[in-house]
Amino acid sequence: MSVLFAGNLLSACKDDSDPLAKGKTIVEYWRSSAMEQAVAIQNAINWYNENNTDNIYIKYVNKPAASYQELLSRTLSAGVKGPDLFSVGAANVKAYASFTGGGVLENLQGYIDADPDGLSGIEPAALSCFRYGADKMTVNATDPLYALPVGVNTAVLSYNATAMKNQGIIIVSVDEENIEAFNDGAPDNYGNTKEDYGITWDIRPRGFDRWDGETDRNYIKGTYVADGKTFIANSEEWTLPEYGSDGKVAEKMVFNNRIAMSWDEVEDVGRIMTGLNKNRGPNYYPSGCKYRPSTDWGFYTRYWFAYGWGVGGGACKDPTGNGDWEFALGETNRYCLLYEKSGVNADMETDSPVVDGNGRPIFVKENEVSSYEKKDNQYFSDPLPSQFQAFERFFYQQKPKEYGGLYIGPRQTSDIGGSTELAFFTTGRMCMFGHFETSMILSARKAIGDSFEWDIAPAPVYKTYKEDGTVDNKGAEIFYNYQNSGIAMWNNSPRKEAAYKVMKYFSSGKYQEFICDTGYTLSSVAEYNYNNFVRANENQPPKNVKLFADTLPMRFQDENTYFPDAYWVTYWSEPLNSQYRENNLSFEKFLETYTDGTNSELRKLKEELGLL
Repeated sequence: MSVLFAGNLLSACKDDSDPLAKGKTIVEYWRSSAMEQAVAIQNAINWYNENNTDNIYIKYVNKPAASYQELLSRTLSAGVKGPDLFSVGAANVKAYASFTGGGVLENLQGYIDADPDGLSGIEPAALSCFRYGADKMTVNATDPLYALPVGVNTAVLSYNATAMKNQGIIIVSVDEENIEAFNDGAPDNYGNTKEDYGITWDIRPRGFDRWDGETDRNYIKGTYVADGKTFIANSEEWTLPEYGSDGKVAEKMVFNNRIAMSWDEVEDVGRIMTGLNKNRGPNYYPSGCKYRPSTDWGFYTRYWFAYGWGVGGGACKDPTGNGDWEFALGETNRYCLLYEKSGVNADMETDSPVVDGNGRPIFVKENEVSSYEKKDNQYFSDPLPSQFQAFERFFYQQKPKEYGGLYIGPRQTSDIGGSTELAFFTTGRMCMFGHFETSMILSARKAIGDSFEWDIAPAPVYKTYKEDGTVDNKGAEIFYNYQNSGIAMWNNSPRKEAAYKVMKYFSSGKYQEFICDTGYTLSSVAEYNYNNFVRANENQPPKNVKLFADTLPMRFQDENTYFPDAYWVTYWSEPLNSQYRENNLSFEKFLETYTDGTNSELRKLKEELGLL
């Protein structure tokens, strides 16, 4: 591979001296990529240079990561000589679309309108990350499109399968629609049957199920209630799994890596798998217990998005749709989720929320549902927890017990410190790690090696259950769609027609095949994720790698998080992590202290952009 890489880079530097480039339109493309990606990209470009019939030659320039953004910004803002095409992340596209009074990105909407079928198959959620209305700071389906998605980096929940199994948890891999067949004796996705697992009862469609056919240990019937301190439905007391006389876990527990856990379920597993002595007193385990958790922490994620976004929240809200953004982290409004009936199950009706033009689930305020127009085959969920409640629930997991929390996950500063969340997982200290990104696969494999078995599962979602165990109410399955990679066009390029043809190739199946085969990132075109990305990873952990592709449509990047200047985020996020997460500030006091200032920073940003 190293020889191939060196040769490819050499050919990229040959420029028009390359025989393939003679007499052709040379389109220059800048990017900063790790070696695995750079090899795949150059191979894909070599194929295009040798086979395209448009008389185009792509000159690929791989820039150092440390200086890429600064060099690109300086070059483009000068407006004299720059790359025709360049890589841009969803996190900084707004800055490039706004700076130097009008931006430096070409609006691609006209090209798409002229060729509406040219981008078929691209996930709407991946495409929407690159839309932005710079005149009002809006992110709507009708706003200009400034980049095409190339690679998509989604996030899931990773887990230590060895630690779970040692604690008596049976792990299966059964899609929800196949639960009945599995209970009747059919194998799961890993080729194992109930008999193989030693399961003598019918499992239910849950991410984690404490159930032996007679006794339901999940205690999560009824309606969710949160008062800032108590989050367990019906206020029932949590219990440790039962242990036999031999010290082994006697209770039957099933973890299903194909179904998202509820907030209660992830905390249930988190408590079971948290083994820190400082978290549990000397009498926590029964005498003679031989199988205490090997992991220090049960569950951790840095990001609150699966909680806040899943119930309709966000860092800020635009109530008018005209860019009038307001800080919304402490929003107490409750939302209902718009669903579409599928007829699959009369009780559950559907697991598929209706989405808007950006591929986002549609949430409607509880008091506005009656006036909202909906079709005959659509219905609203019961009111979901507010973002305020969701946010408190999220941090409840990481607060030490003396502050009223569960302490099943480390605090970002005090406990993790200079380490990384990924290192906590790969060294076996953390059982479940939320926000495990697609791009972490390669480094996780290298760090873990054969030290323990690991896999991935969906991110937790808000759910409650009926008395019969079926789902009563459910939020949206959402987790952070991190570091989407796009390709943008410089608006001063003298080769725009040729450049757009290259962009279309980058969004085509042929290019996506090269990218998926690296096992590093997902394609923005769903079919290639199954045909190439999943296949490329099938003989290595995680075995459930198909999940990345399955959940792509419901993964998105917060359109509000990154405006041209991100200081408005820094203004509140730094004290949130350093004070609230460290229990030096209540959530109410945090909101009281930083809401007005954050709104002021948002207004200041609009003034600086000439939008006020």
